[in-house]
Amino acid sequence: LSAAQSVWAAGVDDAERLREEARRAMKEEPLVEEVYYVSVADADFLEELDQARRNAMVSTAVRIGRTRLIDNVILE
Repeated sequence: LSAAQSVWAAGVDDAERLREEARRAMKEEPLVEEVYYVSVADADFLEELDQARRNAMVSTAVRIGRTRLIDNVILE
């Protein structure tokens, strides 16, 4: 998620690019065994976005060992 935040902070607002950056970073992490999803959505309505905007939510679910980790960040 921090990879998506970094790309956002650099001025990229293409939501698919943010998703791709987050997936790429997670796949490079040896403990992550599976990425279930990465989402860039409106934080209020949870609708997927094509263009990220301030207060959009980037969320993910991944498997690390036997644990399913779900987390999110808000783009500011």
